[in-house]
Amino acid sequence: MKRNYRHSFQMQRRRSAPMLGIALLVAAGTVWAANDLDTPAARGTVQKSGADTYNMEWLGHDDLQGRTVYQTTVHTQGNRVIAYVGHFNGKMLNPMTGVTETNGTSIVDVTDPRDPIYLKHLVASHGGARMAKLCEGSELPHGIHGKTYLLRENGAVSHEVWDVTDPANPALVSTPVTGVDVTHRNWWDCKSGIAYIVAGATKSGDGAFDGWNGNSSPAQHLKIYDLSNPASPKYIMDFGYPGQNPGSTFVMPGTEATTKTVPPGVHGPIVVSSFKGKAVDRLYMPYGVGSDGIVQILDLTKVLPPPYGTGSYANVSKPTDAELLQGQIGVIYMPGVEGGHSAIPIYGIPLKQYRNFTDNNVRDVLAVSSEETDNRCTGSPHLMYLLDITSKIGQGGSTSAEQHPWPMSTVTVDDFSARPNFCSRGTRFGVHSPAENFDDPSYGRLLTSAWFDAGIRVTDIRDPYHPREVAHFIAPITKFTQPSTAVINGVSYTSLDVSCDNTDVDNRGLRYCGDRVGGGLDIARLTDEAAEIARDDSGAHED
Repeated sequence: MKRNYRHSFQMQRRRSAPMLGIALLVAAGTVWAANDLDTPAARGTVQKSGADTYNMEWLGHDDLQGRTVYQTTVHTQGNRVIAYVGHFNGKMLNPMTGVTETNGTSIVDVTDPRDPIYLKHLVASHGGARMAKLCEGSELPHGIHGKTYLLRENGAVSHEVWDVTDPANPALVSTPVTGVDVTHRNWWDCKSGIAYIVAGATKSGDGAFDGWNGNSSPAQHLKIYDLSNPASPKYIMDFGYPGQNPGSTFVMPGTEATTKTVPPGVHGPIVVSSFKGKAVDRLYMPYGVGSDGIVQILDLTKVLPPPYGTGSYANVSKPTDAELLQGQIGVIYMPGVEGGHSAIPIYGIPLKQYRNFTDNNVRDVLAVSSEETDNRCTGSPHLMYLLDITSKIGQGGSTSAEQHPWPMSTVTVDDFSARPNFCSRGTRFGVHSPAENFDDPSYGRLLTSAWFDAGIRVTDIRDPYHPREVAHFIAPITKFTQPSTAVINGVSYTSLDVSCDNTDVDNRGLRYCGDRVGGGLDIARLTDEAAEIARDDSGAHED
């Protein structure tokens, strides 16, 4: 039965190249920038399949029934590797059931990356299930050994935990959160079992109204739950930045006399309770998506109330400004045009060029993305930033970089590094997010990120002061690709373009990206120089 629903990579190759030709024809007729023909030949190579690759090989593809993708999380379950793909709201025909179904979660067996098997479309009854986080029962403090659990949203209304031990036959375990109306990227810390759920209940007439500031855009904060036993969720607290919480009068610094801007909502929190067997207990909070960004670093033990930590709160659902700041270690305010979309810490990067120094020649880095939100570059560029967050106080200093996060460098992609140039192609060109797998075999050496129509980009960060792109992969459009539109000076432009939304790296080092505009899921591997860097586990990062 499953064989009938394999989405063969070879079939995809045969139909991709002509579709790419259609996209370029549209671009050539209406949307190439005036100077595009002056663009030097791209460093990458457009293959016969239609893929644009540089130090990467396209391994496989699944069309995901044409459903638009937000986040893909790839999880190793025993001797199988399963991709859980979160979809935006919408409806598509499921050929396995013959029914047009509301988008939810696609579950795909990618054990053989050259021949993915579509196992299940898990419907989200409230429309869309963009995020997917996985934990093994053996790792959760009170999980059932042998079980695998999925945490996902259900249409921004609720959050659910599913037993996906048999990924083709999921079973609902619990619904920890209900009654919300906004949500986004969650984090589930499997070691502690605590889930950091981005959400908000902003409707004052609703019984679930939480009283947090609806003028904070996006109007979302953390609702923290103990999911160490997924069948028995326990609410812990609400958390965010001062100005969001009920009763606060805090506004963004510099806006007090003018706009009195309220701090924006958190977008993609990440927690590290331990790393390589050592307690870390850090909560990284990027706020703002694509503007008015804040990046906050917190001591998790001082954030969480007893029995989980030492945080002191009069009311855990409505903390005061002082209570919200009791765990803060460091904070940095971004320029107003930049936002804090998501972040990942990279610990212990040895600085080869400074190894003769006796102190501070190993650094901790936080990669922070500011999301591009406009098609065809109709706004400001949005990039990835590497911040020094080293916790060790250097010789002669009295504070650490973790207390005062400091920019080291910027990860960029040149608009004119491909032809036609990225801005003219149709959808967004800019960064969305970094991959978030701490078990990535190339962790600490290569940073993988999603750049919408510039695809998957892989950056050598062994010298974090001078990051260098070493690989990329851009998929071709498919028969399911939905058109992208932008209005420029009153003129509407519509064309077909790809949009790599979020990327993931599995424990084998394979790279994945799902298409925001319906093109499906693509799987690629590193080759040549990029593969050599990925294999370098010497710790010294010598050439």
